[in-house]
Amino acid sequence: MKQFFINGACGGVGLATIKAFDQAGYQIWASDINQDALENLAKQYPGIRISCIDVNDKQQLNCLCDNILSAPKIDVAHVNAGVVYPNDVVNSTPLEIDLQLDINLRSALHINRALAIKMKEQKTGHIVNTVSMGAFIPLPTSAVYCATKAALRSYLTAMQAELKPFGVSVSGIYPSGVHTPMLQYEALNNGSPLNFLNMPVSADKVANTVLKSAGTTWGSKKLEYYLPYSDSISSRIVNAFPWLLQKIYPLFRYLGEKGRTKYIRKFNVMD
Repeated sequence: MKQFFINGACGGVGLATIKAFDQAGYQIWASDINQDALENLAKQYPGIRISCIDVNDKQQLNCLCDNILSAPKIDVAHVNAGVVYPNDVVNSTPLEIDLQLDINLRSALHINRALAIKMKEQKTGHIVNTVSMGAFIPLPTSAVYCATKAALRSYLTAMQAELKPFGVSVSGIYPSGVHTPMLQYEALNNGSPLNFLNMPVSADKVANTVLKSAGTTWGSKKLEYYLPYSDSISSRIVNAFPWLLQKIYPLFRYLGEKGRTKYIRKFNVMD
């Protein structure tokens, strides 16, 4: 049976991805900070392996990486944990900055490194990361979050080039907005309106893209997957010409705020 590892397992995307890979016949190893949620997963998926890990704790993170290296085999791994604290740069606290750097970037680099070593030894495997369209376009009120995702994108691109000769593939999933508790929090707490230019995709859509990225059919194992693809076009244009953001942000903000209102109403988002 093929082995699937995921961290950030108990959030919206994590739960949907576990369901998708379980239905595809994978044996699941799920890691998260929430022990109660992991125990609920164990009840729902008999035979699942669970690891309660706080990736912001260096000792626990090192333990997880050691466990990855000592695992018998990992066929597909999804590095998924993430956090965002929407705020203007001048109002961000040092703690908020450090938490986003540590969870979104530092821990992701260490886990990806352990997976790369493991799969290079196996001479097979697929590593996929949840990134963000924020890796392409800097979102006001989400400057730190976007910085972590842009750095992670660079890391994945370099890692793919290093691992491809050894039969290991790397993918990043780049959603604009995903209907999860994290996005609902952003909707009500000064998250960037650019997250709501289009109606956010479902967690199931992201999960199915993760599964597709690990497949053997045409279109699988690409370096980058965009959700929706149309958003990636405008994002990459702005990424190439950053000064454009200053020109078009007022329009994007207006449209995004309208989209935020529609999103809150459609899903009855409340505190």
